[in-house]
Amino acid sequence: MLREPEQVRAALEHPSLAPPRVDGRGATLALRSAMARFSPPAEHVARRAAVADAIEQLDVARAAIVAAERTRALLGADRLDVLTSIACRVPTETLATLLGLDGGIDDRDHLDDLVRD
Repeated sequence: MLREPEQVRAALEHPSLAPPRVDGRGATLALRSAMARFSPPAEHVARRAAVADAIEQLDVARAAIVAAERTRALLGADRLDVLTSIACRVPTETLATLLGLDGGIDDRDHLDDLVRD
């Protein structure tokens, strides 16, 4: 088990420990190929820094407000399975809002379908 930061860095940079490249089509493979965790050593540091920066930019107080607004909107919606709607949709829509992606989303159902695929 790696415990020291130097050991972790060495493992992340070691070519024999790089995750195998997976080619193909589909949302899951596209997401996997874009993730820092599955990136080759030469790209890992930059991708990890980009993720850390994106997370650091999130406004937690705004997240609570957006989540509450979406929950109220969905509870008032005509839905048979409110719990599933809230559990699946609110986190997705909240994160999309905080990342500034909701401005181009006209169809929230489509966004949720993309995440579930």
